[in-house]
Amino acid sequence: MASSTVSLSSSCAARAFTGQRAVAQRPLESCRSAALLGRANLRPSQLSRSSFVQRSNVAMPFVRPSSPVVKPEEADSGAASQPGVVRSMLSPRRVKHRKQHRGRLTGKASRGNTIAFGSFALQAQEPTWITARQIESGRRAMTRYARRGGKIWIRVFPDKPITMRPAETRMGSGKGSLSHWVAVVKPGRIIYEMAGVSPQVARAAMAIAAQKMPIKVKFITKEA
Repeated sequence: MASSTVSLSSSCAARAFTGQRAVAQRPLESCRSAALLGRANLRPSQLSRSSFVQRSNVAMPFVRPSSPVVKPEEADSGAASQPGVVRSMLSPRRVKHRKQHRGRLTGKASRGNTIAFGSFALQAQEPTWITARQIESGRRAMTRYARRGGKIWIRVFPDKPITMRPAETRMGSGKGSLSHWVAVVKPGRIIYEMAGVSPQVARAAMAIAAQKMPIKVKFITKEA
């Protein structure tokens, strides 16, 4: 009985001691957390190496890095914001109105119908819309054939947005979303110009580029 009494008394004393210790540590921990939070407001130059070690145990709020502000006009006008459109193609960087009326292709080209930079040119003979992909395809074909020996100028720019609606959709609900960009080309408009190569190479290179165009074109040379 004596041994059991001693063991019970010792266990009770241990519990009482641990309880007092826990109670005694609570204000110490609260003071320590308050001190750490106070140090968190200091600048890094005001903290010592030990302060950084103690500060690492404090949960700091996550701050998301600021992203550049993009205006709605820039986001809608860029080709990168549209699915399936490659940003490397020609497209306006910023437009006032991201959607336009279709318009009509009438008359002949009154501007851009003469050679201005090179010695050889590819001239349109029919009215059409030339897409940015077709313009880039023709330029690559000419550059590949000339083996980077000459210089090429693109005289048209796709600045007209073309919108499309998904297939099998009901009428109404506004205009469709932006699909691609096209250049309005009228008869007589110069599409490409080339210089720095022989007439034979220029004619052959532009003949390959003519295969990429959706209209009839003509090879012309600059008059002396």
